[in-house]
Amino acid sequence: MYCCCALTSPDNTINCPSNNGFHLLKLYATSGNAIRNQRGPDKTTCPSEIARKLFPNDWRRQMKSIVEAAIELHQQGKVVITQKGLSVDVDHIKGPIRIKII
Repeated sequence: MYCCCALTSPDNTINCPSNNGFHLLKLYATSGNAIRNQRGPDKTTCPSEIARKLFPNDWRRQMKSIVEAAIELHQQGKVVITQKGLSVDVDHIKGPIRIKII
């Protein structure tokens, strides 16, 4: 599996011991904040947009990791996961979601 840590390592050699875990969350938050700053604080983003920014050549394979990272950030109170504009129970997600960084 591709390690996202290479994106943050000056020499692109760091190995991620958690298979995208903590480091993906860090990258997600950075990318998400850039999107929030560009669009405005009340806007949401699709997880696929984050995946495309972080992994342009392999974004579809990374979608599960992106959603898992978003759920973890939701549980930490850093984002809200929504469906049809309403906050969703992250233990029962079905269908497309949006992410709002708070």
